[in-house]
Amino acid sequence: MALVVPLSRFTSLVGGGSAFFVSRLMLRYILESKTQKITADQAEAKHLVSDSRLGKKPVPFGFQNQRWQVLLSKFQSGDDLWEYDHYVGPLCAEAGIAILRGGEVVDHIVTMRS
Repeated sequence: MALVVPLSRFTSLVGGGSAFFVSRLMLRYILESKTQKITADQAEAKHLVSDSRLGKKPVPFGFQNQRWQVLLSKFQSGDDLWEYDHYVGPLCAEAGIAILRGGEVVDHIVTMRS
């Protein structure tokens, strides 16, 4: 059985994001795996994390909030936010949210990896 845990639950408190190398192949997987167009408000509501280390109020994307803010800072008029869900097998899957501009991935945040 594979363990699937949202990255926002354990990403480092310092730095706010993962440092995984993003290849052209992964960008293609994101484009091929996009599932639903969403707004920033919808994404934040869906990915609220409650943790005493974050304070009393739930925080969008938890310990990845800083990474989320960086992603949002790249969003321009005409861009779209898309959820993606790339599944290879029981022990190899990734989900997240990507900014698409003119059909190309500008940046993304990983919300689940197994």
